[in-house]
Amino acid sequence: MKKIVVFGASGDTGQYFVKYFLDYYKGTDYQIIATGTRETNRFDKLNVPYYQVDITKKEDFLKLPQDVYAVVDLAGAMPARMKGYDPYRYIDVNITGNLNILEFCRKTGADRILFAQSFGDIKDYGEENPVLTVDLPRKFSFTSDHTIYVMSKNFAVDMIENYHQM
Repeated sequence: MKKIVVFGASGDTGQYFVKYFLDYYKGTDYQIIATGTRETNRFDKLNVPYYQVDITKKEDFLKLPQDVYAVVDLAGAMPARMKGYDPYRYIDVNITGNLNILEFCRKTGADRILFAQSFGDIKDYGEENPVLTVDLPRKFSFTSDHTIYVMSKNFAVDMIENYHQM
């Protein structure tokens, strides 16, 4: 059975992703492994193994299966969930945490990753044209409390490209 580890499965998007996957891929050769920072038993009733993992801690990855086919990376610190403003949290989670996920992929042989990028790096185009496409060059404000968040997500995308090319 091909194992797919979903980082951030206990978050809002992650919970929907796991449910969607199970609804449409039930009885296939794939097994979802859910991870998140929250303590939860939500996945018990779905018969999905859940591991409480802090992606900023390398040692937490040792809890996970090591025979992994693919990774879905929905983990991240984001402005909407942050109490106050702590730019270090964006660096710790969105950069260091995602580097740890990439190293996990490399060590386990997971050669495919689905990453959730913010649209914050192209949202300023929406002022001119409400239709945003994935191939737009980055364009965002450097003057808001969301700037470090957007930059950290962009850097994570660049790290993924680096690992892909290596």
